[in-house]
Amino acid sequence: MLDGGMADAIPIFKALEEGWQKIIVVFTREASYRKKEKVNPYLAATNFVYRKYPKFLELIKGRAKRYNDAIETVARLEQ
Repeated sequence: MLDGGMADAIPIFKALEEGWQKIIVVFTREASYRKKEKVNPYLAATNFVYRKYPKFLELIKGRAKRYNDAIETVARLEQ
């Protein structure tokens, strides 16, 4: 079982899509934190375990970019 955070750690775009006007986001890291797009040492094992789920593997590979995009959107909306 996996949680939704693998696909969308900060579902800000979904909330906006649904028309929410007030959104509360609680960060557990500094506001300046951004994920680094690094090579995951467990990627080979992940590729093997989830080989039947190629879309899921693509989600894993793009996690840092989606997270950082969401953070930037939250910062922009906060202004």
